[in-house]
Amino acid sequence: MKFRNQRMAFVAALAGFAMLSSGNALAGNTNTLRVTADITGTCNFSASNDGTNGNTTMNFGTLDQVTGGDVAAPTTTLSYWCTNGTAATGVTAGNGQNSASCGGNNCLTNGSDFIPYSLIIVNDTQTGAGKSTDLDIDISGGILEADYIDAEAGNYSDLVTLTITP
Repeated sequence: MKFRNQRMAFVAALAGFAMLSSGNALAGNTNTLRVTADITGTCNFSASNDGTNGNTTMNFGTLDQVTGGDVAAPTTTLSYWCTNGTAATGVTAGNGQNSASCGGNNCLTNGSDFIPYSLIIVNDTQTGAGKSTDLDIDISGGILEADYIDAEAGNYSDLVTLTITP
């Protein structure tokens, strides 16, 4: 009987061990969570030379018909930024709001008379270092004497859209 009790105790111990083991036999699983984000490379104009965003002025000054001569505008510097590692492929200037009345060219107007002018953009293909690092482009322009020497008196202006492309 002693053997039988020992055997029963052994079987009971095995059953208990099996029950304990079966709890440990349950296995979990793992998975990997991929976390992503996208940043689109961009280039944008910064605050302009008059302290506002989107309003930069190039002033040819007074066109003197007495002394004549071709006139160059002082260089206007305009700042922009590009996403770190993104290069601007160029800054382009539209033909201005008066171009339809001036053969598709950039033209200043006083409302009734037109003076053609040219624009030159320099340093427009730089690579950015992020929003906190401005890049500068220089814009200059010219007016030929023949285009203003017979123009009527008045204040002339035009609005040109500049576009920066990453």
